[in-house]
Amino acid sequence: MKAFRSQLTYANVMASAAVFLALGGSAYALTGIPDHGGVYHGCVARSGALRVVTKASSCRKAKTVRRGTRRVRIRGESAIAWNQEGRQGLQGIQGRDGTQGQPGPFADVLPSGKTIKGAFYFKTTIGSYSFAFSLPSVPIVHVRSFGASASAECPGTAGDPQAAPGHLCLYQSNNSAATACVFATDDPSSSCTSATKFGFAASASGDMSGQWAVTAP
Repeated sequence: MKAFRSQLTYANVMASAAVFLALGGSAYALTGIPDHGGVYHGCVARSGALRVVTKASSCRKAKTVRRGTRRVRIRGESAIAWNQEGRQGLQGIQGRDGTQGQPGPFADVLPSGKTIKGAFYFKTTIGSYSFAFSLPSVPIVHVRSFGASASAECPGTAGDPQAAPGHLCLYQSNNSAATACVFATDDPSSSCTSATKFGFAASASGDMSGQWAVTAP
């Protein structure tokens, strides 16, 4: 008979615990299982059968009973406990440094063929406008009157400002009779159609607004 008797082993106890958790563990949430610390308590018989209880003291103690003229020793249950959540693992090793990323789309100097756009509002006082990036060379300035036809240097409109490489085009969007003077920010005495590699300054005989575009050569 002993050959057929199951033994209490870690494997069969853990297998029984796994079945309990998979099939019905959540149903005990309102009955004190697991306890307030998240610990499950169980009682394991010598056969390996697992009985889940609210506390370890619920496990049956070994006892001796009389059966006729004989005294029989009834084995008790072994108390076990396990957590819902395992212990925190060790800190993993630090990962390797990543490879250097590619340069961004812009450098300090605007790449050839790239266009920057902006808005302007000219009046009798002088205002300055920055390209945000340096151009490789000073652009040629074109002030386009309201409704002017597109040209090779300035193929856009006030609603869609464009400029050929090496050119700065200012498109007037209001039908104003004012005239504008666009000049280099570092030389107010320069001609009325000049700029620098970094931007331009301007004034007008009256209010004038619109959009501008500059493209690196």
